[in-house]
Amino acid sequence: MAILLENPLFHLVNYLLAAIGYTLLGRFLLSLFVPANWDNYIWRFFVRITDPVLRLVRRITPGSVGDGLLPLVAFFWVLFARCFLRHLEALGVTLAYPGIDTILIYFYFLARCMVDIVLVDIGLLS
Repeated sequence: MAILLENPLFHLVNYLLAAIGYTLLGRFLLSLFVPANWDNYIWRFFVRITDPVLRLVRRITPGSVGDGLLPLVAFFWVLFARCFLRHLEALGVTLAYPGIDTILIYFYFLARCMVDIVLVDIGLLS
């Protein structure tokens, strides 16, 4: 139990990212079976929770990715953010109420790492 109390901010951020990520995944899976303008309260919940995240992800995602796949792409962005956060915690980097500049630096390094992985995969970087 002492481990959970060492850095409560890390666990709070990790929990929120997990909740958002799994809600995005739920929206993607549900969208396979229901129309986009469905008036069900569960669908409206998924849409209301995930729309702000999808607007942010749409800005950084190429236009060739359709709106139907955007929740899945956003889920992977959130997953990478959680992995990055976990690695920072393992390295001893604490998140003592980070400012927006610190958060942007974290996401810059995350994006840079992802770009390098893709470049290696397609053979442009060794």
